[in-house]
Amino acid sequence: MRRLIPSIAPLLLVLSANAQQTTPITIPITEQQAKQLSWLDYTLWATCSIGTVETDKNTHKKFFFARGTGVLVRITSDRVYLVTAKHVFDEPEKNWHPNELRLRFKWQEDKSVFDELGIPLTFKDARGNPLWAKPSDGSDIAAVAAPSDIHDLNRIAIFPEAFAKEEDLYQGGSVVVLGYPGFVGNEYLVRAILRQGIVAWTSPIDPLKRPFMVDANLYPGNSGGPVMHVPGGIGMGGRLTNGGKPTFLGIVSQAKSQEFPVILNGRPLTVQQQGGILTVPVIGGIGMIAPAGKILDFLQSIEPKK
Repeated sequence: MRRLIPSIAPLLLVLSANAQQTTPITIPITEQQAKQLSWLDYTLWATCSIGTVETDKNTHKKFFFARGTGVLVRITSDRVYLVTAKHVFDEPEKNWHPNELRLRFKWQEDKSVFDELGIPLTFKDARGNPLWAKPSDGSDIAAVAAPSDIHDLNRIAIFPEAFAKEEDLYQGGSVVVLGYPGFVGNEYLVRAILRQGIVAWTSPIDPLKRPFMVDANLYPGNSGGPVMHVPGGIGMGGRLTNGGKPTFLGIVSQAKSQEFPVILNGRPLTVQQQGGILTVPVIGGIGMIAPAGKILDFLQSIEPKK
């Protein structure tokens, strides 16, 4: 087994010991209700916004600012991980090393960013050791044990049976991408945005273990959000298809790019250059996806052995 960074032991410490959240939370959905959800609603329940607490310059009130997206995954009956892109937790290039982030879930989306600041998620224990893990090969994947003070998260987490198989990942396959916008103003509620698209490129070698690309109009805040294969439309080999179950293909990752500002209608926008192709992230473009097979292998490698 390849060495992980950091070690397994710190990852599995009880996160709430150092968090500000002290009152236990029970998610407002029963196990039976969760089983009756459509695949899309279930995925929405499993997806959360990851952000920070900021201060409004005009009102001086504190508010929740969405920075990325995470998805709950369980690989055993009782352990749930929050999975996201590594750069949401740590990004040395931008000197981003937070000690704490906040989580907001679907059941909190009817509250404003001023009224609900999110559930604290700490990243270091009392000795300063990191509480999250990442693959040692540099993949843009990170995982942390879900906060123990949120009860029954296993009811809404994505499980291994829902992970995509090789026949679910092919060029032209339909996808739905979920993510939380980081560019909307404070007058809007924090709610996941859905985008449809297709798989644009896959690796010809071991596709479920290597990053692939989707054309799905991604935007800032999508990072770490789940990508779901939706049966129908173009099937493998270009054949039309119907039926089947949606499956978890991976999470939105980060591609190396050059960024520079431009002015459009008097407003500054950030333009990315990828291999000579220019895209405006808020409008959309090709996105790099960390594949489900890689995520599953990673979580299994950090899962405590019985």
